[in-house]
Amino acid sequence: MLSNYLNISNLCLFFIVYYEFFGLIVINILVKTAFTVFVVPYTALGFEMCTNYDDRTSLQGVRFGFNMIVNFVFGALGWVLFFKDGVAEDGSRIDGTKIMSNFHNMGIVLTIATILLVLFCVFTTYKYADKHAVEELAKEGEKSFIKAFIHDLKDIFSDKLMWFVMVFFAIAHFSMVIVAQVQMFTYVDYMQFTQAEKSFVHGGGMIGFMIGSLILGKAVKRFDKKKTGYRAMLVSSAGGLLLLAVFTGGLLDPQAEIGGFSIAVVAFGIFQMMWWGGCGVLVPLATAMIGDLSEVKKWQMGEVTEGRYAAGFSFFSKATLALGLFCTGVILQSVGYVSGQETQSSETIDNVALITFITGPILMAVSFLVY
Repeated sequence: MLSNYLNISNLCLFFIVYYEFFGLIVINILVKTAFTVFVVPYTALGFEMCTNYDDRTSLQGVRFGFNMIVNFVFGALGWVLFFKDGVAEDGSRIDGTKIMSNFHNMGIVLTIATILLVLFCVFTTYKYADKHAVEELAKEGEKSFIKAFIHDLKDIFSDKLMWFVMVFFAIAHFSMVIVAQVQMFTYVDYMQFTQAEKSFVHGGGMIGFMIGSLILGKAVKRFDKKKTGYRAMLVSSAGGLLLLAVFTGGLLDPQAEIGGFSIAVVAFGIFQMMWWGGCGVLVPLATAMIGDLSEVKKWQMGEVTEGRYAAGFSFFSKATLALGLFCTGVILQSVGYVSGQETQSSETIDNVALITFITGPILMAVSFLVY
């Protein structure tokens, strides 16, 4: 009888401990699925609205530029808006990222902002929908959903040019994911930035990305897409290598100051802006190239292909993101980073910084060869 009681107690304990874990998994799957349902037709709409080679690129550049404006407000400024440091009972500083209520406040604000922006997008683009075509596609879908699904998959993955663009983008995107995740630990442990300095540096990267996206249209008109892509890779790689040379190479101490002015923060911000500025060119450039391929297929086959190409691009993008996040965890574990620990070893901190600075340029070089 006692053993039965213990078994029931252990089972209850299991559900209590893992309830939040499994709950988060389910919620994350639902959110990502809903996001895909929205973003695929949203991306395809951008392909349909612009049939001109240059205009399509400009539109994607403006789209991602605006995306970075939103990220800047809620991301970079988030350090100041949501993660203000607290004060412990003994008067010591509590890092804002370790205060649970800060995350709750951020979640509420972002949820409301997301709902409003999505509704705005839906109602302002609804007029572009071809209602007759939608009704016809719905009827065909009811009759042969599986057949249409298989046909779309074959159509996308049999396109050799599609594979070139996808692989080039996947490698570049993978490098961005790794750098974006690991750099957060570099901010806190290696550079020891304050919340205001985190906002400055993180925001600088977003501004760099925004500038890259907004100048994409003019750059493509001047250099064409392939040469523009090469230049963007070189700028990004240069930013990462300069960070490596200046900080890991010992040219500048992470906490260097001149007359109370943090020169290390400024240098870090400028070089990181270069990295993300190049990325700001590559992401909308790859998206526009997918639109180009869908138009070529439309000419060849006479079919509406924007939706299936947008879906294929979304799949590759999410797969790369998932792989990048997984590899980030593996990398941090391999260098000995202990989650929740107040201080990390100096060797671990140095290795995290090294990964932040060198991973991007290495993967960009591989992407350069594919491109």
